[in-house]
Amino acid sequence: LQFIDLEDYTWPEVDVDRFDEILKIRRIYEDYCLYGSVEHLWEIAWQLIGFNEIMKMLYTRIDYVIKVLDSLQRIRLEQAKLLCEAGVDVVYDGDDVGMQRGMMISPKLWRHLLKPYYKELVDLCHRYSVFFNFHSDGWIEPIIPDLVEIGIDILNPIQPECMDPIKLKQIYGDKLCFDGTIGVQSTLPFGSVEDVAREVLLRIEYLGPTGLIIGPTHSIQPDTPIENILILYKAALKYGWNTRKL
Repeated sequence: LQFIDLEDYTWPEVDVDRFDEILKIRRIYEDYCLYGSVEHLWEIAWQLIGFNEIMKMLYTRIDYVIKVLDSLQRIRLEQAKLLCEAGVDVVYDGDDVGMQRGMMISPKLWRHLLKPYYKELVDLCHRYSVFFNFHSDGWIEPIIPDLVEIGIDILNPIQPECMDPIKLKQIYGDKLCFDGTIGVQSTLPFGSVEDVAREVLLRIEYLGPTGLIIGPTHSIQPDTPIENILILYKAALKYGWNTRKL
C-alpha cells in the first residue's frame, strides 16, 4: 500500500456466506466451546504496507497508518458481528506486539494507536455475551493493565520464556483467564517427559483455580519429541480434574 493512493484502493468485502458453515458447526457441536477468529489489525497493516515502511510511517505519516487501520477495523467489526450472531462462544483476536525481551512498539504508542480499536471490538463481543481472547506473543507486561481495562476475558499465550505466568496470575488472576503457558521454546521441545508432566501440574495447581486453558504457547515445532506432546495432553487430562502431586 505504500505506493498506492488509499482513495483508489478497493478494500475486500466480507464473504457473508462463509459464516453459514459456522452455524452448521454450532448445531453439531452444541456442547463444545466454539472459537471464531477475526483478521488481525496491526499485523495485516504492516503486511500491506511493509514492516520497515510502517515503522517509519509511525513517525512521519501516522495519519496514513490510521486510515489503513480504520479500513481494516471496519472489516474486523463485521467479521466479529457475524461470528457472534453465528453462535461462537469466544472471539479470538490480537496482534504480535511483543518480542522476547521488549515490545515491538512502545506501550505509549500502542495505547494511542491500537488500544481504541481493540476496545471497540471487545465491547461489540460483550454486547452479544461472547468472551474475548486477546493474543500477543512475547513480552507485553506494560500493556496488560490496559487489556484488563478494556475488558478482555482471556490472555494468550503467556510465553514462560518471556513472562512469568505465576507472577502475572498473582496480579491478574481475578481478572483474566490465561490460555497457553506451556513453552514451545523450552520445556516442551527440550525437557524430559517428566519435565513436561511436572510443568503441566504446576500450571494447573497455581493458575487453574482462577482460570486456565492449558496448552502450548505456539505451534508445536517439528523436532519436538512425540512423547513430550503426548504427555502434555495426558497430564492435562489427568490433573485438570483432580490435582495431586507427581
